[in-house]
Amino acid sequence: MDILQSIILGLLQGATEFFPVSSTGHLILAEKFIPTSGDAALFNVILHVGTLIAILLAMQNDINRLFGEMLRMIGDLFRNLFAYLRSSASHKEPDYARIVASNYRKMFLLILTASVSSAVVALPLRHLGLTGSDNLIFSGAGFLLTGVLLLVTDRIEPGTKVPRDITYVQAAVIGLIQGVTVLNGISRTGIMIVAGILLGFGRKFAIRFSFLLSVPVVLGALILDLGTLLHADMSVDILANYSAGLLAALIAGLISIGIAMNSMRKSGFKAFAYYSFVIGTASIICSFIF
Repeated sequence: MDILQSIILGLLQGATEFFPVSSTGHLILAEKFIPTSGDAALFNVILHVGTLIAILLAMQNDINRLFGEMLRMIGDLFRNLFAYLRSSASHKEPDYARIVASNYRKMFLLILTASVSSAVVALPLRHLGLTGSDNLIFSGAGFLLTGVLLLVTDRIEPGTKVPRDITYVQAAVIGLIQGVTVLNGISRTGIMIVAGILLGFGRKFAIRFSFLLSVPVVLGALILDLGTLLHADMSVDILANYSAGLLAALIAGLISIGIAMNSMRKSGFKAFAYYSFVIGTASIICSFIF
């Protein structure tokens, strides 16, 4: 694999990550035509880091607000603790600050809940996903499953729920479903949006929540692969390839994220469902060739 091939794979990752069509499934298929040098699974994680940076940049207002509200919540928790201690000494009723005082605070807690429950499923399944990381039948089946769910969801009227209306149990359910997407070919973005709409989320919020929820997912995958990354045999050529792929994924991700949000909000999921059927069928056919 040379730098041009790394760039092509990075562009493919960035172009498909934010659409409900499984970027990992696309990479598995593409890497049959463009063999990667080094650790293919690690290279794919690095490409996902590129699209993670794209999310951090494109959604920086949301992320800054979430981070700021997280710090303020921690501050309010300490203030409430001190208020309790003072009231115990003075025997006066404590004046507690409200912890979940805004939609952003609630959204942070929903993301945290979903991330924890996701890890419960994803960690045991991760080995299975890695075992079948180059199996086109697995990824093809994932594409077909994603297509069916998208087609069904496209016929359902989205709800109107925003963070204040969503329970932590619902967030945990979404996290459990997200954990299954470590299996190849199943679109994390697509399944998260499907789950949100089935639980009554508004379409706009379901898409936004799906994108924000990808941040802890990719960070978690990067932490799990950190040991492999630090001990990898990084020649100058491999390092250049990884860097080129990451940069290409970042640029393509920045371009595609806005397009993906607008197209899914306005046009629904039918076109993505049909595309998933086509690419899934192609993956299964190719499994008998490669």
